[in-house]
Amino acid sequence: MGDIYANSYLTLAATTSPNSIGGLLHRRSPLSVWPCKVHATWKCFESGKLAISVGEWARERDMKPLEDRAWAFQEWLLSKRLVHFAHDQVRWECYCLAASEVYPEGLDDEDLDFLGIPTKGIVAYLSDDHSDIDALWKRIREEYSEKRLTKATDRLAAFSGIARMVLKVLKSSPEDYLVGLWKPKLLDELLWVRISDEQQPDENAAYIAPSWSWASLNGPFGRASHDATVQSESSKVHVSVLQSEVVPIDDVLGPVSNARLGMKCTLCSVTLTPREDADQKRAFGYYDWNVSSINSRSVNLKSWVSLDRHPTVCPNSSCGIAYFFIAFRTSLHEKTGQTSEVIGLLLSPTRESRGQYHRKGLLTVFMNQGDTNIFFSSLEAQNQSNKEWYLEGQNNDTCAIEIV
Repeated sequence: MGDIYANSYLTLAATTSPNSIGGLLHRRSPLSVWPCKVHATWKCFESGKLAISVGEWARERDMKPLEDRAWAFQEWLLSKRLVHFAHDQVRWECYCLAASEVYPEGLDDEDLDFLGIPTKGIVAYLSDDHSDIDALWKRIREEYSEKRLTKATDRLAAFSGIARMVLKVLKSSPEDYLVGLWKPKLLDELLWVRISDEQQPDENAAYIAPSWSWASLNGPFGRASHDATVQSESSKVHVSVLQSEVVPIDDVLGPVSNARLGMKCTLCSVTLTPREDADQKRAFGYYDWNVSSINSRSVNLKSWVSLDRHPTVCPNSSCGIAYFFIAFRTSLHEKTGQTSEVIGLLLSPTRESRGQYHRKGLLTVFMNQGDTNIFFSSLEAQNQSNKEWYLEGQNNDTCAIEIV
């Protein structure tokens, strides 16, 4: 399907029609989008004619329901030239121009988002400016994750054409695409967060994607709000990816039947409890909780938690929720060089195989002076039984787990 739109000369979109038989044309008043000319006299300026520009409402995103649909997002992006028939006016766009009846000469580059889905401009930037490729590529996926599907199992299929096109622009191979993530930046890519309170699929529902991919969510995702990336100079990395295995159903960039990620890391058990001075829950699954224990050792460390799904039971100050934790990186304070925060993934065992886990969320632990020694000494306080946390057949120097 993606090839059809990618190879079309011109795509016509019944953008605001309620269904497939609604047609392209709507009854409207053209005056509603025309500038209004008036005569004006000013005390400090020369008298003359003024053109009263239409307000922000003329740029309104009257592009529903099409802009909300995931399959349409792919068709929208892949088409070389697109004409939108909306309720108020006709809009048209290509990779070089975004225009409408109100702005027939086109908009400035900074206004390219006016259609509500700024992917045409993004693709142009991807082709011309390679200085921030990963941010632009992530933006496309974040935009897509906001769109809706009739069948949740189409989440990867409806994105496959976009993935193929972007990888071609980036001159990347299909092996660089891992179920919605970009392999060259994989450690950073794994640190996504849920940014919606939408009901998430039951864990026993039909398989869509591995828990470590944003595609397993029902709703939008975003990046964690942190200044440094995992590989930046101001951070220290504590994990590495040993291997990745993806079993596609048909298209190597489409739906998968199984996927797993092998990681070399140090696991610890953490208990999270709500802080007395904060609400138990903020919007989008963010929690103001403390780390109250690490490997059964009592601590009191301020943290920020983003859960992929709301917990079935909210903890109280005396009884928290236990997870396993992988510390991905520690950020270093610019002046002192001391650890300022630790960020990583929260996991729970699958109970199907030793050393196999599901992702449950993302945890950031904030460090004040003196907290660093407490955290790392607690992290190292492991006993012999902790070997059961890892995959079998590992030597003493390699502690590996598998996330599915």
